[in-house]
Amino acid sequence: MGLIFISRCGEFVSRKIFSCYDGVMESDSYTQHHPHTLGDYLSRGLVLFVYRLARIIFRSSFAEHTLVLEATLSSMQTSAAAHVHYAAIRNVRADRERIEELLGEASVEHLHVLVLKRITELSWYGRLAIWKMQFIYVPIYRLLYMLSPSAAHRLIAYSEERLAGIYADWLLALMCGAAENKDAPSLAIQYWELEDDASLIDVVNMFIADTAKHRDHNHLIADGE
Repeated sequence: MGLIFISRCGEFVSRKIFSCYDGVMESDSYTQHHPHTLGDYLSRGLVLFVYRLARIIFRSSFAEHTLVLEATLSSMQTSAAAHVHYAAIRNVRADRERIEELLGEASVEHLHVLVLKRITELSWYGRLAIWKMQFIYVPIYRLLYMLSPSAAHRLIAYSEERLAGIYADWLLALMCGAAENKDAPSLAIQYWELEDDASLIDVVNMFIADTAKHRDHNHLIADGE
């Protein structure tokens, strides 16, 4: 199990992801998919580049960092669903289930954005980053999807992996007191049916659970393409 360092905690702590499946809270190790094909390596490299750039810009705010990444992933998932829809029309076949799955993930990520917006104020450079992501990064993703649907879904999966890691860092910071554990927004309490006295720790746990599901689903699609 890897170790991460949170400077404000002043100590090394074991990285664990606390995920919630079927309403049962459990501890699970942070898993990563190791690249095998050229498409895997290219997808992973692009994700690492964008992640490191975003880390420099948003290093002081977990919430704003994840908000921008969630907004980007929601746009990517919507684009993926559109490509699947176009392919189904071209080939005169039914692919409604996958289209709905991808749109469902995009909708969940949009919900994450709305919850995060209630946790933090989006700065001008955060808004600019979302615009740049939609008009620069997402068109590159669309081109990648036309060339290789497998690599495109691997790109989403690696992005979800990286996002899960950021949420894990945020969770650890909340647990050790390096970040303020505020009350959960009412939208999060309503959507995930949390207790009335739920806190950010509970919300971040739910973020991790959703992100892990999206990560696994897109790796599965990439393996099958």
